[in-house]
Amino acid sequence: MPRSSRGTGPQTSFPSGPSLASLNPLQAAAYSHQSTHVLTPDPKTLKLPPRPPPAGELPAPLDFLTPSKFKGDFPLSTNRIENFPPAQIEQDALHTRVVLHPRMPLLLDAFLQHKRANGSDHEQALYSTMTWPRLATRMIEKRPLCFLQSSDLTRLRDNRWIGAKHAEWDRVGTPAQLLNRHLTLDAYLSYDEIMLSSLLAASGPTFFINSGNRFNHGVPADAGVAHEPRGVMVGVVGPRFDRAAQHDSAIICRPPPAGQRSVGGRMDPEVRRMIQQWLLPGVDDVDARPDAAARYRFGDFDEHMYKARLRVSFDVLLLEADARARAAGRDAVVHVVGLGLGVWRKHAAQNGWYVEAFAESLAALELERVSVVEFGWIDGVPRETEEAVAEAAGAKGIAVRFTQEDPCRKLVGGDEGKLLVVTWAWDGNSYVGNEYWNHNLSSSGDPAAVCFSTIGELMNPDINPFAHRVMVVGVGNEEQ
Repeated sequence: MPRSSRGTGPQTSFPSGPSLASLNPLQAAAYSHQSTHVLTPDPKTLKLPPRPPPAGELPAPLDFLTPSKFKGDFPLSTNRIENFPPAQIEQDALHTRVVLHPRMPLLLDAFLQHKRANGSDHEQALYSTMTWPRLATRMIEKRPLCFLQSSDLTRLRDNRWIGAKHAEWDRVGTPAQLLNRHLTLDAYLSYDEIMLSSLLAASGPTFFINSGNRFNHGVPADAGVAHEPRGVMVGVVGPRFDRAAQHDSAIICRPPPAGQRSVGGRMDPEVRRMIQQWLLPGVDDVDARPDAAARYRFGDFDEHMYKARLRVSFDVLLLEADARARAAGRDAVVHVVGLGLGVWRKHAAQNGWYVEAFAESLAALELERVSVVEFGWIDGVPRETEEAVAEAAGAKGIAVRFTQEDPCRKLVGGDEGKLLVVTWAWDGNSYVGNEYWNHNLSSSGDPAAVCFSTIGELMNPDINPFAHRVMVVGVGNEEQ
């Protein structure tokens, strides 16, 4: 099925920083070839880096991996790469990558230009020559191992547990950073960067050791328990509302009245406006929309912005699943979990809006090899919404089902032999697994995903240098 051409939509720009007049609406998945804003490098010509040179720690063919750089503790041995054929692990490692939305390079470039012109001394020094791919790499490499709850409980990359450090995280990259004991911009992400990093994804092929139950605890399946032996895993991040005036709260929730102080840090207002305009092109001042009051559900929650934010993650997931399936020459079954529908959720109505947003992505994208989308453990969805997403998918020849089965169970019947693409709910500021590195194996879907797969090592930037493999999906070169 050929990709359809998509026209440009309403234009928008902001006065400081670069012009974003060329941004397409979120419904346009393809990078705008009519853009007057020059990106370096051009996403359409971006090439993945060559195979890393031998590091001398492991024998060939895994000699490019560097396990000694990782300082965390592995709570399990059953999911370690040493248990699997080295030749296949080599290919899995080399095909693990960072995935960006087609329009994400424009946002990253705009962010860099704004910070170079208006940022703190720390930011201007760091970003002076940084490119958008390097920023994407940084957003993978400069995370802590663990980042939890509204108090920002933190385990550093050197494996030190420093506890609740929300005040330090708020100061990273600001003039007040000098008050910090542990966190600095050269070594860790600022909160503005954490918001951006929640918009990208990590993707790679993997072995599965069981059917992927939330409480699998890394126990290999018994011989009689059927599960898919292999598949592709895609880590995507849902909206997080743990911190008022930071992260997605700043983007989606009603801002406090003028003059009212908020507890803790606050997102750079220009970055907030930049992201909102990127999500809703054509809206110059989101807070001044004539219909703004009507958009705030429950008095504080912008449903339209919430869906636009989700659309970024859904577009990335579907385009990446389609690219992986085309490369494999097989149709894909995509297992979709709830992103931000657990402890991060503010309102029960988000479940229905979530599926509505997914239906919008399905309707907008041309997907050649996605044949099934299944929503795992997403309940409380109105029947008319379930019917709407099934209709949007059916128009593209895609089946939809809602299930409470394990994600890596054996594909049978018409699904047998298809490529299984499994999502998990990641975090914008932690290593893959998050609580896993605190030895909490089932506290969320993040550690559970590491338990049943090899992503704890293959998506670990200290062990596998995958953070330099930055790919923009939907621009035509993602199958390389």
